[in-house]
Amino acid sequence: MNNLNLCITNSKEMKHDETKKAIARARRKQLSELSHQLKIANLMVLQNAAITINDLLVRYYEKQAGAPLELNTYEQWRERGYQVRKGSVSYMVWGKPLNTKKKKETEDTDTQDEEGKEDFFPVCHLFDKSQCYALKADEIK
Repeated sequence: MNNLNLCITNSKEMKHDETKKAIARARRKQLSELSHQLKIANLMVLQNAAITINDLLVRYYEKQAGAPLELNTYEQWRERGYQVRKGSVSYMVWGKPLNTKKKKETEDTDTQDEEGKEDFFPVCHLFDKSQCYALKADEIK
């Protein structure tokens, strides 16, 4: 009987993990599509200035908010003595690229490491100061 309960619990945990992964994939796809649209719309700006796609994303978010944003990560707000309000929705930008090894498939369907490396850009979640509140002195770590 305990094994059955354990299987049910593990199954629920797996479904929860799969749901979280699906949400993360959907948000990443959304950021990728927005980045692509902004890149196309601002192609001339990107070619003529030292502006990154993240700069364009922040400008887009500021335009939506109707005011300048003071964006930091959750950890950066904690270091500054603030707590991000529960339920706050982050502004997504691209993080620093991580190097990953390229893999290629050989004829026997084994994967072999290729000499070159590929950059993977993680999603970085930022919050505005308006989404935070100041911590009390005894709450700051």
